[in-house]
Amino acid sequence: KTSKLKLSMDSLLKNMLEHPEITCQEYMQLEYFLENAEYILLKNEKNLIYFKIDNCLYQFVIKNTKDCSENFLTTFHKASIKQLNKDISRYKQIKR
Repeated sequence: KTSKLKLSMDSLLKNMLEHPEITCQEYMQLEYFLENAEYILLKNEKNLIYFKIDNCLYQFVIKNTKDCSENFLTTFHKASIKQLNKDISRYKQIKR
């Protein structure tokens, strides 16, 4: 129902502490990364988005509210091919 992606201050601070490899510039490019995602997988009410930056694999997760009126970023971090392959085998693929 909405194309806006929200990021709460709590989620941002938590993610910055747990994943300091992500720069402010990369947070600001989330829309671009979403548009250019290599894989989007559906895991319950969450979307797992995989994409590359300079040949490094990254993942961010978007959680939708039950009525799909809002979308929230829950995490953003470097990912591994092993995790991507595991997720591909487990969850419905929306985009490849």
